[in-house]
Amino acid sequence: MNLTNNNQNQSEKSKLIPIFFATDDNYVPMLAVALYSLVKHSSPTNQYNVYVLNTGLSPESVETLSKYARKNVCIQFVDIKEDLQSVLSKLHTRDYFTISTYYRLFIPRIFPQYDKALYLDSDIIILDDIANLYNVDIKDNLLGAVPEQAVGNIYEFVQYSNKYLGICEKLYFNAGILVMNLKQLRESNFEDDFVALLNKVKFTVAQDQDYLNVICKDKVHYLPLRWNRTPFGKCSEDENNGIVHFFLTYKPWHYDNVPFESKFWALAKEAGMFDRILAIKSKYTDKDREHDNEWFVRLKQTALNEANSEKPFCKMEIAGATV
Repeated sequence: MNLTNNNQNQSEKSKLIPIFFATDDNYVPMLAVALYSLVKHSSPTNQYNVYVLNTGLSPESVETLSKYARKNVCIQFVDIKEDLQSVLSKLHTRDYFTISTYYRLFIPRIFPQYDKALYLDSDIIILDDIANLYNVDIKDNLLGAVPEQAVGNIYEFVQYSNKYLGICEKLYFNAGILVMNLKQLRESNFEDDFVALLNKVKFTVAQDQDYLNVICKDKVHYLPLRWNRTPFGKCSEDENNGIVHFFLTYKPWHYDNVPFESKFWALAKEAGMFDRILAIKSKYTDKDREHDNEWFVRLKQTALNEANSEKPFCKMEIAGATV
C-alpha cells in the first residue's frame, strides 16, 4: 500500500494518541477502511495507540485488521466481555444496532492510564490527521462532539429532543465521534450515573447516544462539523472535511449515489477491501432497502410518540442518577 503523510507541520516531539473503535465480525471490512484512512493521514511524529473493543472477534478478523499496524500505529484487540458482565443483560438494542454501540461508555474505567482519548465509529473515513481532532482543547467538559444533523433537521427528532429529553435539538450531539475527557468522566462518576439511569429508563430512539446526551448535558464542547460530516442534507465533497461518517442508512456498501461514496470506494480499494465490501453490497437486496425505509418511518414515529407522552424523561425524578 502507498501510505502518504499529509501532515508535515507537527512538532518533532512524538505525541501519544489513544483511539478506540468498537466492532464485531460483521463490521470488520468497514473498520478496515477506517483504519487504513487513519494510517494514511497519520504523522510519523505521533504515536497512535488504537484499541479495537469487542466481545469476541474471530482470528480471521484480527488478522485482517492487524495488517494496518505500522511503526507508529499500534493496534490492540481488547475483549471487554468480563468488564460488561454486570450490565450485559440490561443493554437493550433494536433493529441494526448491536451491543458494541455501548462499549464506548466503559472506556474511562477500563483504561485508567489515559486522561483523554478519541472514540470513533467504524462507519467512517478519516481525511485528516486524527491528531488534529485529539488536540482540540475541550477544557473541563466531559466530551467534545458534533451536533447531530438528523436530530437538528427532522421534525420528529426535534420534538423528541426538546420535549422528551429536554435538550435543544441544536445541542443534541452525535456520539459516533467523541473527544473523551476520561479524567473528568471518572471524577464525575459517569459510569455509575449511566448504570443508575439504565436501571430506571429505557431509551428506545438512540439508545446509548441518548444516555450520553442526558448525562453529559451542559458539559459538552461542540466541535466543527468537519469532524463528523455526514451525507445528510446539503453537503459538498469539496469542503475541508476531517471525518466523513456514513451514519443511519447513508452507507455506500448498501446504497448507490451516497454523498462521499467515491472517497469511500477509493480508500476501500487502497485498503484491499474493495472486492470484499462490493460483495456485501451485492447481497443487500431491495427487500433490505425497503426494510430500512420502514425502520426509519417507525423510528420517527417512536420519537414523536415519546415526545407526546404524558410523562417525558425530562420531567421524571430519577433517583441515583445525576442528570
